Amino acid sequence: MKEMTIKIPDDSTELVAGLVEKLGGSVKVKEEKKLSSTKKKKSKRKKETVGHDFLFGKWKEFDIDPQKLRDELWRKD
Repeated sequence: MKEMTIKIPDDSTELVAGLVEKLGGSVKVKEEKKLSSTKKKKSKRKKETVGHDFLFGKWKEFDIDPQKLRDELWRKD
């Protein structure tokens, strides 16, 4: 005997089940699983502290002493 999977609307389940049983087959009604609300995955990242040089990105070794920067910007060459 062959096994078949058929998707049918809910209102015609009884009709199809009766027809299959009349032809000598058996019917197993399988309910569709409904998706539950999505679960948020927890991030495995560690919380990092933001340093004072965060805005400089890849130039973390750049000295941001305001007095020194002011002196360099306003000096006359």
